[in-house]
Amino acid sequence: QYYVVQQSLITGCDSDPLYVDVEVYANPTITTTSTVSSCAGEAVTLNGNGAGTGGSYSWDGGVVDGISFVPPFSNTSTTYTVTGTDVNGCQNTATATVTVNSTVTPTATPNAYDYCIDDIATTLSASALANHSLKWFDTDGSTVLSNAPTPPTTISGNTDYYVSQIDNSTGCESPQTSINIDVKPAVAIPVASPGNQTEYCENEFATALVASGNGGNLIWYNSDGTLTNTNLGVGGGPTPSTTSSAIGTTQYYVVQQSLITGCDSDPLYVDVEVY
Repeated sequence: QYYVVQQSLITGCDSDPLYVDVEVYANPTITTTSTVSSCAGEAVTLNGNGAGTGGSYSWDGGVVDGISFVPPFSNTSTTYTVTGTDVNGCQNTATATVTVNSTVTPTATPNAYDYCIDDIATTLSASALANHSLKWFDTDGSTVLSNAPTPPTTISGNTDYYVSQIDNSTGCESPQTSINIDVKPAVAIPVASPGNQTEYCENEFATALVASGNGGNLIWYNSDGTLTNTNLGVGGGPTPSTTSSAIGTTQYYVVQQSLITGCDSDPLYVDVEVY
């Protein structure tokens, strides 16, 4: 407290004193979370504390107190400063350091598969970085799978599976990588003409086996699965033997191979009976 009096220049007398109080307030102690870690693209919220009832907080870097924001990606940390002001107008500051952890999508090897219907599919694979774990997703992109999937090939169609990787140190998950699966449609089974069983007598003149498709290549096989000699099995059917060594039943089969997908139909079996 101070006081002041007025002294007359004529009489030298003093007035009664005027008391003046000077109040000095302590600056508030402002605090905040000093260290914040986030994953790339993840929102964080910074809050100041300590300004008391009626106080306010102002952040640099465009941050608004208590409002979430996505920090710009950086391989280094960013420090934000908050200024807290109490009801008396006194101020103090605090800092928060935000570290944004990077994420890298895994590499699928390969990232696309083509199958014919009912083919035996292989288990999908991808490569993770060191100290990272793969996370597999079903075709909806959200259902988590316990392991890498083996896609079904019983139904034709085009679909995608997904995989991400998680940093085991930070827990940050990368964006997903898609793996495309294309199962080609079934190919029509050929039709034998006049039928799928032909009969001959021993040494009777035989004609080439005949089948028809709907525009694909017809590939003929011997009963042991080897290609017939006629143009490596493609095109016209084989001419069966009717010699004595051929007496009995000999089975051939033919498939139709699509000119578009290269997929084979199920086989049509043709029996040749020599008496």
